[in-house]
Amino acid sequence: MKLNVRQYAVTDFPTLVPMAQEMHCNEDGVSHLTREQFALTIDYFTQHTDCGKVLTLEYENEICGYAILVFYWSNDWSGQLIYLDELFIAADFRNRGLGELFLKWLRNEYRETAAALFLETTPDKPRAASLYQRFGFVPAENAYWMYPFRIIKYPTDTSDESVVQHTTAPGVA
Repeated sequence: MKLNVRQYAVTDFPTLVPMAQEMHCNEDGVSHLTREQFALTIDYFTQHTDCGKVLTLEYENEICGYAILVFYWSNDWSGQLIYLDELFIAADFRNRGLGELFLKWLRNEYRETAAALFLETTPDKPRAASLYQRFGFVPAENAYWMYPFRIIKYPTDTSDESVVQHTTAPGVA
């Protein structure tokens, strides 16, 4: 079984958008990710290749998923960290070991240049957490905290194609 991992190409966009939207579905099956948001992410990493990349995953010459990697330097780790921001395998390709093949590729690709790989999972993804544990990921010692400079308000009416609104977070001038 061979998984092909390659740099995102513009022609991948129509296939990857629905995957990214599925990745960002809430419990009601409604996605809060717009095409425009996904395009912004792709544009950013296309223009700032030192900050990360969008990867297209292919199995048997068919796009089966994507991954987003973010690169940053850590003083604590004395090296570059790679944050696996998103890993998505389409439903028709799941349970074939493709997630594990991608993690092997990631480990082999960055073993010599990165100090560590980081990722996160949500509580509603126990199968993903199990895969990461089997692969050798361990819970981080530090708690994950966030300070939002802006709060994203997503459209609640799914028929509304309105643009995502950004507002200032509480306590931010």
